[in-house]
Amino acid sequence: MCSVILSSKRAADVTLVAACVVQLLTIRDGQPWGDDFAQYITHARNLVELRPYGDIGVLPAGAFLGPREYPPVFPLMLAPVYYFFGPSLPALKVVGIVSLMLALLIFRRLFETTLVGGYLVAWALLVGFHPYLYAFASMVLSDQAFMLWTAAALLALDRWGDTKAPPRTAALRGCIVGMLIALSIETRTIGVALVPALALIALRRRTSWHLPATALATASFLIATTIVLVPEQFQHGARVADMHVVRHAQLYWAYLTSFFPGFTESSAQATLSALRQQAGLAPVFDAPGPSTLTLAVAALALGIVAVAGFFLSVRRGLGPVEVFVCAYMPIVIVFPILQGARFVMPLLPILFAYLIGAVASGRLERHRWGRIVLGTALLAGLLLHGRGLASTSVADEYGNDETTRLLDFIRTSTPADAVIEFAKPRALYLMTGRTGFCPVELPDEKLWDEFEAQGVTHVVLGGPKLAFLEQFAKRFPERLTPVYASKGFTVLSIARRPK
Repeated sequence: MCSVILSSKRAADVTLVAACVVQLLTIRDGQPWGDDFAQYITHARNLVELRPYGDIGVLPAGAFLGPREYPPVFPLMLAPVYYFFGPSLPALKVVGIVSLMLALLIFRRLFETTLVGGYLVAWALLVGFHPYLYAFASMVLSDQAFMLWTAAALLALDRWGDTKAPPRTAALRGCIVGMLIALSIETRTIGVALVPALALIALRRRTSWHLPATALATASFLIATTIVLVPEQFQHGARVADMHVVRHAQLYWAYLTSFFPGFTESSAQATLSALRQQAGLAPVFDAPGPSTLTLAVAALALGIVAVAGFFLSVRRGLGPVEVFVCAYMPIVIVFPILQGARFVMPLLPILFAYLIGAVASGRLERHRWGRIVLGTALLAGLLLHGRGLASTSVADEYGNDETTRLLDFIRTSTPADAVIEFAKPRALYLMTGRTGFCPVELPDEKLWDEFEAQGVTHVVLGGPKLAFLEQFAKRFPERLTPVYASKGFTVLSIARRPK
């Protein structure tokens, strides 16, 4: 029996490493629209070249794009790669892929006591080759690194939080736990959801108080230090009045549902809208996609099984993972800005652990027919994953010929001190060295005043469109002179306003 358990652990590890290798072999250049990635890379460049950390080439006025300074841990992880390879997107993507692999290997250790034998291997297959995680490998973002440090902190709390140890050993373990919590929070600030898990450890009588005390002290010191060094990382541009708790709760349910085999974000959102309509409520979206009764039943059934797995886990003993989940989801839901599926991506391995754990509690493997049912279910899940992988297509907006020619023109044919209106100004600065500006929609005269106040010299039409600028440009042809035109983009030079 012991050899079977060991071989299942080994098989799960090999599966997760193989999934990482597949992601590494399919890395490509380019990136979808968005420019969070550009700010992370610019921060890494600033660290390597000893520039001011917050110099991201974006004027502070205009649309709010995010904090001027992102938490520093992920840029620090990118910095060595940037030092050797420069702004090479394929090289920088390796950081996220390796972080994800390590995170999943750590999660495997977290779940090895509740998922044994074939159930652990099934978890590794369904999580390691998940289409969403595969698609995410195409982006340079902090989510995989956040999963790594969060998983490491949860494993440390799980292993050390319920064992007796001498005060000195407990204090040393506490320092390590505190460092891991600080790394998680300074990768993404929502890592504060780990603090309640630490509080759980403090309440356990078997655990020396030295562990939670030193963990809290270490984490507090490291976080305070980074706040002093990177003071603008907590700007978010949202107000409490912007909260839509009920709507967010429903949408995050849909995002979690989209992780189940056979579902996508669009089908999960369509299912949510269909369920709301069945309850006599308006759909979440103005034009919901089609949803079938089968999808709705499957979504509800899988969700119920996963919730049952959560409660079964709590019944065995409330641990750091359960407390983290209970803290993480309310923070996500209450946060005024809807973040999308990527914000619940760290819960994906946990979701599948609860789902498979609930199935495992039925002990179907004791019967021949049960093994057939389990094997069929796993095969169906893998086939649905395979269909998702085959249809995964992440747009390469920055790497296509149109965008490349535009960026080359801006880099070579505009003054070094030009200020250019573009919907993705952080990416513009990273790729051309030109200061970017992303305006908000204003009346014509106020928009001209804003352009003049910010020293805007060029306007880019096309790409990630600011639709109001298209009409604005048509109303002032005498003041906006085309200097570059292609099928996808037009660059207009702004003439001085007549006095």
